[in-house]
Amino acid sequence: MCIRDRYELIATEQAKEFCSKINSFDEFQNILAVYKFSLVPEECIKNFFINLDVDSVKNEFRKLAKCLHPDKNKHPDAGTVFHKVHRVYDLSLIHISEPTRQAEISYAVFCLKKKNTFKHIFL
Repeated sequence: MCIRDRYELIATEQAKEFCSKINSFDEFQNILAVYKFSLVPEECIKNFFINLDVDSVKNEFRKLAKCLHPDKNKHPDAGTVFHKVHRVYDLSLIHISEPTRQAEISYAVFCLKKKNTFKHIFL
């Protein structure tokens, strides 16, 4: 069983458990997305976004935002997962549109791993 299948299985089980606790399976796909993206490392999401062009990245992010945004998703961790995806989306857009800023992006990723703020880089 590959790692992707393992993530899928774990996420599905956790989403079913959460939906049964709140007695609602209407939002199952959105809740499943929260569990999937909480298990996947930021680096994997970044690699997915970087392999796309700018328009495709924006379209994919809009699709994800519709199901992960805390206003649309009942799961308590939806906000955290949404911010995780949004950080990677921002870094990916910078990487795709301005390849000369690689050093700044590398430093920003380093700061993310250390849970420091990196707003000063992009000002």
